[in-house]
Amino acid sequence: MKITLGAVVILLCFVSCGKEGNVADCDAPAPGIPCSERTPDEEARLALDREDFETAVMILSELVEEEPENYQRYTVLSAAMAGQAGLDIFNLAKGQFAGDGGILSLVGSFLPDPTSPTYSTSVTTMDDAVSLLESIPADKRSATSAEKYASSAAFQLTLYQTSYSIMYLNQFTQSVDPEEVDVTNLDTMTEDDAEIIVESLAQAAANGAAGGDPEVQAKIEEALAELGTDDGTSKKEKLIAYYRKEKGLAPEDPLPTPTPES
Repeated sequence: MKITLGAVVILLCFVSCGKEGNVADCDAPAPGIPCSERTPDEEARLALDREDFETAVMILSELVEEEPENYQRYTVLSAAMAGQAGLDIFNLAKGQFAGDGGILSLVGSFLPDPTSPTYSTSVTTMDDAVSLLESIPADKRSATSAEKYASSAAFQLTLYQTSYSIMYLNQFTQSVDPEEVDVTNLDTMTEDDAEIIVESLAQAAANGAAGGDPEVQAKIEEALAELGTDDGTSKKEKLIAYYRKEKGLAPEDPLPTPTPES
């Protein structure tokens, strides 16, 4: 499965520099081609392009505060925040999805390492990226909206909500050893935690239905179907079972320890 997202996020990172030339030309303009001074939006998008997420977030946060109804900036700021959280937004946007696994496999390879000492901060930052997109009026980020940023906002929201769900779940695979993960730690998850994870996936599904990618949407809905609690099993138990299934584990198998990078 391959999904093309270039027009959704990546193209937001490239804007004209003034009325003549482009952003790259401003750094090394061609002879005879004038280039005006870069605007703050252009500086922010250049920072995003070079993966300087901190600078992009700083600039765009100020711009959003100054003009809170300029919602196109919200999509770029949320992308910077997602990058700051550790989401591999550029490979994600290049359509590097592949494989026939579930949603954990589909999105998991683009997420930060849960053994990182800053992982809890990453989870919070991803939640903030979701909240920012949710603050765009629903009618301006729907599939029927005439706003040019609507499709980007809708799809980003679906991906970031899904990412947040998985990142939140992955918190409970951490072990005492920072270089290992331990599936038995999923037992430390509470029912409230499980509710947060499942609800975020449900919101991602709802937003996807309103303007997301059908293949991602199908994977989310498959996960939600397996996480249903009609048989009386708790959401926590369902999540643990689903996680083990996605990782190819029997009920009592330990999670394989990642091979250290050489």
